[in-house]
Formats: sequence, structure tokens, C-alpha cells
Amino acid sequence: PMYLVHPLRQEWSHPAAWSSLGRLALKSECAAPLTVELGGQIETRAFVTEEITLPPKMRVFAQNDFFNLAYLRVKTIPAARLGLHSLARPEIYLISPRDWGNIWIYGMDIWLAGYLTREEFRRKAAAIPAGSPVFQYSRTQTKNFSVPIADLRPLGELFQRVKTWNPQRG
Repeated sequence: PMYLVHPLRQEWSHPAAWSSLGRLALKSECAAPLTVELGGQIETRAFVTEEITLPPKMRVFAQNDFFNLAYLRVKTIPAARLGLHSLARPEIYLISPRDWGNIWIYGMDIWLAGYLTREEFRRKAAAIPAGSPVFQYSRTQTKNFSVPIADLRPLGELFQRVKTWNPQRG
């Protein structure tokens, strides 16, 4: 399995001003249709996803009015470039086939030990500089942040908050 994403640059994912990106247009240079998922926030800051099927070499517009765009996702590596255009940005954002990254984790277990809010993480996290030896790797390639497991909140509390927030998912 693969989970192919392209995280967008800072000016798209964390814009300086909270304003509409305008009507987003996407176009694929592929010879076959391409389905693309967009993930970002709308004016209320709610995170939404939208799936668009792009016919070959035809411009298609997003339905949502995004205020930021965090990522694009495809199910298979496109054979050609994909273009993204916003009236709020001066140039077309081009994504080549090599610009997609597979974030699927193979052969590993993921343990959920607890959670923190973003604010708590920012206050408690300690920086691990690039090149530091860590348990998972001989050396990290990028700067990371860590929080001791003992500082995490219990997952039961989070699950209860989710049930209260959306009782239909109980």
C-alpha cells in the first residue's frame, strides 16, 4: 500500500494573512484521469478535504473556499505534472511526479501512548537537533521535538471528548 502526499509550501499551508485563496483551479498533464484529494482549512478554520477527478489536460475548480491548503493526495504516482492555481497567488504551483512522497509506514507498530494539545506540546517539547542519536535511528536527519510519555494525557479522556463532540461515531 501507498499513501502519496505532497505537502504544500508555507505560503499555501500557513499564509501570513487569513484570507481566501480564491477559486482554486487544478489541471493535470496526465493522459488519463487523475483523482486528487485537497486538504486544508476554510474560513471557520474547520479542516476539510475535497476529492476532485481531473480529466486529462482540463482545468477543474475546487468547490470549497480554502483559506489554507496543507496537502494534496493521489492514489498512484501521476505520470505527468499537476498544476494548482489560485487568484491570490502570482504563479502556478507545479508538482512533478517525483514531488509526491509515500508516508505509509511499513512493518512497524504504532503505539498510542497518550495525547497533548498543540499548546501543551509547544510548552513541553524539547528540541532534538539534527544529527542526534535516537532510539529509532543511529542519527536523526532533521530537527525533531520530543515529550516524555509521562507528560501525555490519557487516551480515554480524548476518546470521551470525541464521543461528546460527535455522538454518532460512538
